[in-house]
Amino acid sequence: MAFFKKEDKQEYNKNLLKDEVEYENEGLLFNDPVYEKYKSEIDFLILEDEEVEEVHPLIIDYLCITNKRLIFVDKEVSGKVEIVSVPYRNICDISIVRGHALNITNELKVRTKGKDHELKFIKGRDITSIYNKIVSKII
Repeated sequence: MAFFKKEDKQEYNKNLLKDEVEYENEGLLFNDPVYEKYKSEIDFLILEDEEVEEVHPLIIDYLCITNKRLIFVDKEVSGKVEIVSVPYRNICDISIVRGHALNITNELKVRTKGKDHELKFIKGRDITSIYNKIVSKII
């Protein structure tokens, strides 16, 4: 098990967040590197009357918030990749799980009737605003 000095951990987290672009909730900025990285995959999944509102990086891949649903990639250690689409009407509840000081992630848990989904974000990412955005769509 590796232990980090506080300064090393802060530098590590800063480097993980370096390539992200902060943007206000005025809609998606299409020069956002997270969107650009997954643009071809996202565009393939989006329906004609659907609009991409936000794209957020996860530890592995991304979370896409549209006007109709959440889209995210669920990768397993075995190599299996599952693209998950959850319409807002199918979300039973959502919660934030914050890690302790040594964790490098925070989680957003999305519960549907069939499955619980854990979306792991880099610690330091403002998941409260993402949580609020999703809650506003399911209430």
